[in-house]
Amino acid sequence: MLRHHPTALAAVILTSAFVGLAASSAPLVRAAVESESLKGQVRTMSPLAAGLEIQSGGPIGLDGARRRGAVALAAQLSFVGSPVLTTMFPAQIAGADGSGVQVVAMARTGAAAHVGHVTHGAGHGVWISRATAKVTRLRPGGTLRLTGSLFPGAPSAPVMRLRVAGVYDDLDGDLQNPYWANFLQDIRSPNSDAPPLPAFVLMPERTLVRLARSLAPYVQNRFEFPVAPRHVSSVGARRLQRRFATIRRELAGPLGRPLGCASRAFGHRVHCVVTSSLGAALLVAAHDVAAVAPTISLLSGCGIGIALATVFAAGIFLTRRRADEAQLLFARGESTVSFGARSGVEAVAPTVAGSAAGFGLALLALRSFAPAGSVDGGTVSAALGRAGAGAVVALLVIAAGAALAYPRRSDHAGSRARWLRGLPWEVVPLAAAAGLLADVLAGGGLAHDSNGANHPRLVVFLLPVIAVAAVAGLVARAARPLLRRRATGAPPAVFLAVRRLGAAGALLVTVVVGVAVAFGAFAYASVLSASLHRSAAEKAFVSNGSDVQGFVDPSERITDPLPFPAALVQVDSLDVSLSSGERVDLLAGDPAALARTIRWGAGWGDDPRTQLPRLEDAHGPGLAAIATRGTPAADAIVDQGVRIPVTVVGRSPFPGTTAGRSALVVSASALRRVARRVGILDPGPGAEGLLWARGDPRWIEPALLRSNLGADYLTTVDHVLEDASVLAAERSYGYVRAIAAAAAGLALLALLLYLQARQRVQLIASALTRRMGLSPLGDSSALALEAALVTFAATAVAAAVAVVTARLLVHHVDPLPQYAPGTTLIVPWWYLALAIAAATAAAATCGAIAATVAARSNVQEALRVA
Repeated sequence: MLRHHPTALAAVILTSAFVGLAASSAPLVRAAVESESLKGQVRTMSPLAAGLEIQSGGPIGLDGARRRGAVALAAQLSFVGSPVLTTMFPAQIAGADGSGVQVVAMARTGAAAHVGHVTHGAGHGVWISRATAKVTRLRPGGTLRLTGSLFPGAPSAPVMRLRVAGVYDDLDGDLQNPYWANFLQDIRSPNSDAPPLPAFVLMPERTLVRLARSLAPYVQNRFEFPVAPRHVSSVGARRLQRRFATIRRELAGPLGRPLGCASRAFGHRVHCVVTSSLGAALLVAAHDVAAVAPTISLLSGCGIGIALATVFAAGIFLTRRRADEAQLLFARGESTVSFGARSGVEAVAPTVAGSAAGFGLALLALRSFAPAGSVDGGTVSAALGRAGAGAVVALLVIAAGAALAYPRRSDHAGSRARWLRGLPWEVVPLAAAAGLLADVLAGGGLAHDSNGANHPRLVVFLLPVIAVAAVAGLVARAARPLLRRRATGAPPAVFLAVRRLGAAGALLVTVVVGVAVAFGAFAYASVLSASLHRSAAEKAFVSNGSDVQGFVDPSERITDPLPFPAALVQVDSLDVSLSSGERVDLLAGDPAALARTIRWGAGWGDDPRTQLPRLEDAHGPGLAAIATRGTPAADAIVDQGVRIPVTVVGRSPFPGTTAGRSALVVSASALRRVARRVGILDPGPGAEGLLWARGDPRWIEPALLRSNLGADYLTTVDHVLEDASVLAAERSYGYVRAIAAAAAGLALLALLLYLQARQRVQLIASALTRRMGLSPLGDSSALALEAALVTFAATAVAAAVAVVTARLLVHHVDPLPQYAPGTTLIVPWWYLALAIAAATAAAATCGAIAATVAARSNVQEALRVA
């Protein structure tokens, strides 16, 4: 049957492919994100950091045996390289210079070749750091005295003399050296106020053994087994991590005895510690997957929803393309359920083929764009299972669409069915949209991942889609009676197009709703994306004041001139309230300096810089103030228990304020005058100081650190713009727009199917209109105009509903509610107008194509079948 209807066959295959692609995408995209994140983490790792490290120890007499055991273990592990072996123990310097200074005696494979050489002489000996050389005043050829006593000068402390062969550069200045990646915690303390950690004294293994026999009978071992991080994929990393876990368990048994594990030394049992930075990289990758998991689910859910809608339309067209067969089967008494089930069985082959093609496309895209080795068997199985489930659901939806389009009986049950069909179906989606709107307004618009980032929920995107479907259906229902009575005096092409639209039935409504839903999702995501960009930029500059913000002492003053605009602001959040008792933030600064320093975007409303000169206009005992949005009207404040008159001279969002909290901005000089007069402290006891600077942060931050201001905790606007919640929202809106664009392509396919379904009528109409004098060009123009009118009306209605819905929801999907000000609705009118024009032009092209196909068909056959 499908072979005789190639258009319907193509529709089933394409829509099923979209279902397979959307259904199987979630596990594949998660695997790609994890692999890309892991690749970024591992890219910065050295082979030693990514590999396995075993920490052991024991008597110095067995050190050689432990080292040989590590070499033997590396030979058993095919996935690691040659091991790096380290033996070390703590010691301290003896003698007049540097006595009591702690050092670490170390014998490490190739250590002297992986440090920066400051000075060195001929012959053998030990290598000391620059800091050790400075303390001991030693140079190459000198003698280093070491002792193992913890108490300098103890009578029993032996002193060993070692020849200095060279001086190496301090390792804390070379922290990026991959050779020392696993020793960073031994090189630099995480606390900047802590004293320096002991430096390493590098020496050959034989020297260390001789030294340890006198100073430290017990030594520590570190055996590092490197792996090549560039060749580690997410699948390979998890496999390596499992192998590392297996080795960790086996070291407690016979495997660990040659390395000193599971042995006893000095009455204590030795337990080996097995570590690898690869585990930390996998943990970071898992957090990155958690950050995008809601977006991936959103993407998959939206895609599946739109795909199933197109599958349902394909089921309807499947019946319409075989209307004569359906009428014959109806006359022979076949039931609706039987016809729908048989249509589903007939569509099994193209549905399975399309779903398989969609799954293959998703897998191909992942293999093309994701790092190699991103997918393992488990991921492929999960994706295949979801694609198979999508295929089953698609078959059921096709059967439902075919059954819905099947002719109905004219008996009492059929009359009741017609009565039910006469009810406005738009009531159901309108009620659903109202319920979803109530859920979002109640705070259900955002989801939170394990990292604390906010993500729009699927309900945020379902709401406008459902609302657009309902409104588009109502518009189509109301427009058809009007079109039947219009265009009587119009040119033949316009008259024919309008009358066709007026005579169209439920199939036209389906097409209009499909086009409107696709474009509505696109317009809605575009409006939210534009609003997000504006709101995030406003929040960034309001929270950061200018390009750079830092914390300073509130009583600080700029004494050294700075080569860029800068302003100091006092923020008092603890001592000030309104007369009603409501707490407010009081910000005080120099209006002229603030006007030069504050950044504000072009076109943003309520520019605070234009109102700053008014702060110097107050006369008498009070203060002139700029109030933020939402601050109650006030004529006075209470600061440190003293009432001070206030005159509000403007309202505007202002940097340094807190979201949801009232704030007043005053002149710092005016506040000092009032404070002296009423006898309060300036700055107040709870005040803190902010420094705002305007310019390139790359040269502002070093200049501020060199200035007298003592600024710390420097931040830039990028700290807000690159917030995980903002990035997650941007990804969500971008994905929805991409899905909506793909759905728009399917909607055009549905439009072409609609026109093809009317091919027989078009053939008859073409024959009659040519006898009436209408040329083929006029016939094509009529069909193109019909398609263009359908698309223009659907996209215009969808854009209007999307804008209204976005206006209702934009304040409830704020990814950064903790930052002031609130969200701002931005509608990209020109962008939407161009999209409507492009969709209308594409629809007109589809109409012209359908007319051309109809003109080349057999008119006599069409008349005979009709």
